[in-house]
Amino acid sequence: MSEAGGEEDGANQKVLCRFSTNLPSNFKVPETDLALPSSSTRYGLSQTVNALLKAAGVEDAHELGQEDGKQRVFDFLVEGELLRGELGRHLAKRGLSVEKTISIEYFFAVEPPEPPTALDLPDWVGSVKVARDCGVFSGCFDGTVSVHDIAGARELRCARSAHADSVSALELVRATEAGNEGAPEVLVTASKDGTMRGWFVEPAEGKSDAKRRDGRRKKKVAKEDT
Repeated sequence: MSEAGGEEDGANQKVLCRFSTNLPSNFKVPETDLALPSSSTRYGLSQTVNALLKAAGVEDAHELGQEDGKQRVFDFLVEGELLRGELGRHLAKRGLSVEKTISIEYFFAVEPPEPPTALDLPDWVGSVKVARDCGVFSGCFDGTVSVHDIAGARELRCARSAHADSVSALELVRATEAGNEGAPEVLVTASKDGTMRGWFVEPAEGKSDAKRRDGRRKKKVAKEDT
């Protein structure tokens, strides 16, 4: 019983912290000691900083880079190291004492980038190949191969059911038959179903198609020793 009680006390332990920042003055909170739960994470500390800014009269603290009106999310350097996880565990892992005041520097968290366009595909993508003149080739887990424009709206040019299992590899090769200059490129697809297939690629003016090459070659799959 005493052991379980000790774990609870540890979870509710307070850590003396002092915030600092190099952000503009309207994003600075008073540099006073605060007792924060050792279970605090980046999200909890962000809430604390936003509450301190509001208490200091900075009602529009979210405006810089936050057009949607949401509160700012911050990242934190705890004694010079980026916080990932709970504050107490961060300190314990680095052998830092909770008996002294901990210095925490905050700054704006970098928002994840948003892609300008997204390609709609039927399943998870297993392989991608980009060809400047032909487009973006993608092989999916459901065995389909798709071709999208490389520029503009990334429109789907064509899609084919190529294999019975997921597509694991794509490669573009030049068909080099004797005396055949300017031979077309061939998209070679490999699958977990043990097959490889070739598709002629035609980069015609604004249109491209992948035509299945006659015949197919079976890929020998080496069995893994168990």
